Amino acid sequence: GGAEPHEPATRGKAVFMTPEDKAALMVEVDSLLSQGLSSHAIARKFNEEGRRTVRGALFYGPKLLREWRKWKGEE
Repeated sequence: GGAEPHEPATRGKAVFMTPEDKAALMVEVDSLLSQGLSSHAIARKFNEEGRRTVRGALFYGPKLLREWRKWKGEE
C-alpha cells in the first residue's frame, strides 16, 4: 500500500454547502429533470461545465438523484 494522497484543497476548510447553495443546485436539477434529462446527463453537464461537488469531486448521477429525492421530501 502507501499513504493516501493528501488533498490540500479541502484541508482546514469547511466542506459543506449552505442551505441556499443546496437549494439552488436542487432547483437546477429539478428543472433539468423536468426537461427530460437523466441524472447521468445532468451530472455530465455539470462536470463538463467544470463544476464540482463541495468536496471537489465530479458529480455522479445516482448520488445527485438521491440528494434531489431527499430534498423533494420523497425519502
